[in-house]
Amino acid sequence: MLTIYFKKESEKKGVHIFASDTVELKTNCLTPSQKKQVNQALKQADFKAKEAEIVSVLGLEYPIFIIGTGENPSRTSFEKMGGKLASVIKEKNAVYHPTKKGEEEVLSVATGMFLSSFKFDKYLTKKKDEKALQEVLFVVENPSKTSKVFGENKKILESVCFARALSAEPANHLTPKIFSEIIEKLSETGLEIDVLSLKELKAKKFGMLLSVAQGSQNEPKVAVMKWKGNPKKKSFDIGFVGKGVTFDSGGISLKPGAGMGDMKQDMTGAGVVTATMGSVATRH
Repeated sequence: MLTIYFKKESEKKGVHIFASDTVELKTNCLTPSQKKQVNQALKQADFKAKEAEIVSVLGLEYPIFIIGTGENPSRTSFEKMGGKLASVIKEKNAVYHPTKKGEEEVLSVATGMFLSSFKFDKYLTKKKDEKALQEVLFVVENPSKTSKVFGENKKILESVCFARALSAEPANHLTPKIFSEIIEKLSETGLEIDVLSLKELKAKKFGMLLSVAQGSQNEPKVAVMKWKGNPKKKSFDIGFVGKGVTFDSGGISLKPGAGMGDMKQDMTGAGVVTATMGSVATRH
């Protein structure tokens, strides 16, 4: 996954990214000569500073990317910018120079970059994107504060990636047994986990689930995860239920062959709940 860190001073390595809400770049981080060349390139490219509009400038001491923010960028706008940057930059290192929008811009761009860098290449013998972005430095006023806030946000982002990875697993590598074992490992975070076996499901009369499970040689499981933020409280404030059918070929009407492979994702609801519960426990 992408490594993100924060410093008050820039570093002369990799690609330098400058966010701009104007058609002309305004920064003190370049020499007058560099800034002149960059602004000439922006003019030639008819740069409008639109959201996620990118102009690259080569031939200087280091490659420079200018990305537009749009007139009134929101947090979502900045996340989209980060996602686009992570997908187009093919250097290992980058330095991000923000506008004067503050911490929200930096945290949101970092979020977009981190999520966009996720790739499920677990089973590839040769990675497709060996030149993908690996490390980004964000130039900020208060590195320790920003780093602390992003550190908390990162726990959520890692849970999002965990849910994506579960959803992408081939069905033969994520049977009910394997899925339940992954869930049980989360007990290390402090979650109370109880996995119901076939015998227990019959005793509790999970009739509909058992009828579906008859179509598979793999025995069904139901995982119950509990997080008690307040141990003194007996009741729960909220509950999540996620569908965890690890492969759905169809019942009365079989799925068409072209879309059959995607049916491994029929457990995505349970994957999201698993990742959410893990995130709650990890963050508290």
